[in-house]
Amino acid sequence: MASDPTRWWHAAIEAGPDEALGLEAGAGQRQRFAELDALAARVLSVALAGQPVATITLGRGRHVPDTAKVTALTQEEAAFCASAFDVQEQQRRGAWYLPTKLSVKAGAVDLPYLLREHPGHALTLAADETARLTAVDSCRRGRALPPRGRMASTRSRARL
Repeated sequence: MASDPTRWWHAAIEAGPDEALGLEAGAGQRQRFAELDALAARVLSVALAGQPVATITLGRGRHVPDTAKVTALTQEEAAFCASAFDVQEQQRRGAWYLPTKLSVKAGAVDLPYLLREHPGHALTLAADETARLTAVDSCRRGRALPPRGRMASTRSRARL
């Protein structure tokens, strides 16, 4: 299976991390995630150095949403993330469902920083750093995937 370049990942599922990385390199797939790997390694090193990685600002009331920002990113990394993880880009690559709302627990990535700054309360502070975000605008989502009712009615008319 590992000799077929399109199915290298079958063997990687059962392999350990080092062997899986070797299979990925052998199939010529290493460059596919090189920029993302470098970004993750740098943000992880910032976190483990005890520096803050993300901030959460809680919204006030129903009409002011919570916000979350990864503060450890450079401008180039932020631009890369914006383009790679943009809703339209994900849908272009085949994502058919993106949640409208999600909960982000940013305190976990800031735990080394919180342990350094507030050792007695770090776990509580990390647990409290949660933002409820709107990930996909419902209007934008409707254009990419029609609502069930409209899709169902189109199918039923096609059968008649």
